Formats: sequence, C-alpha cells, structure tokens
Amino acid sequence: MPESRTSQLARGLGAALLVFSVALWAGTTLCFLGRWDQVAAVTVLPQWAWASMGTLSAVMAWRLRQEHLPVSGMIIILWLLATVCFADNLLPLIRGLFHGSACKRPHQNGTLRIVTLNCASSPLAAAEVMKFHPDIVLLQESPPANIIAELARAWYGNSASFVAGLDCAIVSHYPLKAMEDRAPNHYRHAIATISSSREVLVTSLRLTPPLGRVDLWNPAIWHAYLRSSR
Repeated sequence: MPESRTSQLARGLGAALLVFSVALWAGTTLCFLGRWDQVAAVTVLPQWAWASMGTLSAVMAWRLRQEHLPVSGMIIILWLLATVCFADNLLPLIRGLFHGSACKRPHQNGTLRIVTLNCASSPLAAAEVMKFHPDIVLLQESPPANIIAELARAWYGNSASFVAGLDCAIVSHYPLKAMEDRAPNHYRHAIATISSSREVLVTSLRLTPPLGRVDLWNPAIWHAYLRSSR
C-alpha cells in the first residue's frame, strides 16, 4: 500500500532531523577542537547545551523513522563521546561523586593549597572554601573590605592577612603585601611571604564574563564575541 502523506512527511522530517544532528555534531566538534576566536560564539556555550540539542534531534528522528534506530543510536553515542571530551565540568563532577567535595588529603611539606571562588559578594558563599583547608584564598566579586577582615580573622586568627580591592580579594595566613597602592577593578596582586627565603606572587583575577547572547543568526553577535575573546 502506498504511504499516506502524513507518513511521508514524518519520514522526511525524521531524515532532516538526522542530517541536522550530524551536521551540528560535526560543526560544534570542529569548533571545540580548534577553539578559534572566530567561533567564540559557539564555544562560549557549554558543550552539553549543543549535545542536548543534537541528542534530542536524534531521538525525535528515531521516533519518526523507527527503522533508522541504529543510525540514531550511533549519533547519540557520538554526542556522548563529544560531551566526555569537551564538557568543562564533567571530570570534576565525576571525581566529586567518588571522592566527595571536601579535600581530605593532608598538606605535603613545601606545598601550598590555594582555593579560588567567585562568591557573588556573599560571606556565606565565601566561607564555604574553608572546608578545603586552604593556605591562601582568592575571592572574586568579594564582599566589602570590613567583611573580608572579619572572615580573615575567623579563618586564620591572629595570623590572618588580607588584601581587598574593588572586586577581588586575597586572604591568607601568610603575611601579604599589596602590589598596588590603588586597587584595580578586576584583579588584585599581592606578595605572600611563605618563609624567610620564599615569597610568592599571588593574583586574584576576575575574568570578563561572556556576553551571554544566543541569537547566533545575527552577524553582529559573532563580531562581538570575537572582540571580547581577544
């Protein structure tokens, strides 16, 4: 019996979704491999966002063209492999499942434990770093200097030292010496005196956040991402 028009449309849509998913996988994988400035509009989005779109397309194609289940399954496997390779936070999440979020290993002689956190100006969020027992804490979007002083005393007692800027701060139980008289907007330098013969230059840096635009069909957005990545 000849296929109905609805079946033909479903099969055609399924084939288009398969082609779209494959093309999206190939294009995004190439961009994440190269990470060129010219494709920053693509790579600034997390890889799992593209993988979710491509996987959903493959699943919908399988529902519309069930005889192409092996092809859809292969495409889904390709997306999973790309996620494993390019997802920024996947490995730390897996490691946290097995080892927990708090560091239980003791300090080794001659090593420094440094923790960095964008705490969004929240003292409670900043206080979470102490479960890692750091020697030096780097904060971005830090609370006001008076709050930083209170946190430093609570964390390190009489040996506490801190350098606070407009947007970044450094807290340590080693003595700190600020590198600038006037605090810059998005970073703070300090020298930590670890011992009489050892000094370390420490920088708390807040990177410029991405534009957060997803209207990639607009050529101006590609130019804006290119300028911000340089």
